[in-house]
Amino acid sequence: MLYFSYGRGFMKLDDEGSYLMPDFVELACNLTEAPNFSTEVRVINQLRDEFMEKGKGKTFVDIGAHCGTFSIVLGRVFDRVVAFEPEIHTYNILCGNMALHNLSHRSRCYNVALADKDEELTYVKLDNIGGNNYCYTGTDELAKRYYFVEDQERIRMKARTLDSYNLNDIGLIKIDVEGFETKVLQGSVETLKRNGYPPIVVESWRADSCGEDETTEVGQFYKKTQEELFTFLHSIGYEIAPYDLDNDLFRCEYQG
Repeated sequence: MLYFSYGRGFMKLDDEGSYLMPDFVELACNLTEAPNFSTEVRVINQLRDEFMEKGKGKTFVDIGAHCGTFSIVLGRVFDRVVAFEPEIHTYNILCGNMALHNLSHRSRCYNVALADKDEELTYVKLDNIGGNNYCYTGTDELAKRYYFVEDQERIRMKARTLDSYNLNDIGLIKIDVEGFETKVLQGSVETLKRNGYPPIVVESWRADSCGEDETTEVGQFYKKTQEELFTFLHSIGYEIAPYDLDNDLFRCEYQG
């Protein structure tokens, strides 16, 4: 693929190992294992290997897709990818990465937040990186975590439920939405049921991994958020097991 760089003319990018990235130096430093980049590269590779056969004829749903770390790799083993990313700057990078890796024909990317109902909500933008931006929960407890970030931008945006997309043949769902996971799942119940309750990989913060003690106000918030998420998952028949605690990721399998 060719692209034009000001002052350098046309340059060629390697389809297998090149990425567009947001304004985040750490991501550039994590180009450690081609053709993947991410602090979660170990998990991505593990899922790729697991679904090499199981992904055929199935759809991978990436909720909180960021710039495509999961979607790019799993887009090669699943027949289809449906990715959701609410932050416009990061969403544009996501679309560029899917095109750069020749996955546009088998993917659909949506610039939308997912929630428990179709509504307008507040999205808090901390920076152009996108990985820590979050949906306002009504009590704004997350603001306590990011008290040190100045000039936080609040954006009104429309949210939809996953159920409103009527997706079929789902083989795997990944959710990483900065504390909004329970709301997303509450808007996904019919989708889960219709698709035979596919496995879910979900991020859920732990106080100790975030450098907080559970006795602190922020630590209590992390604990409460995780308890609410796990309680809801159990209520619809899922069992939860640690998957990659370095990244606060849990694997959820339906037990009925």
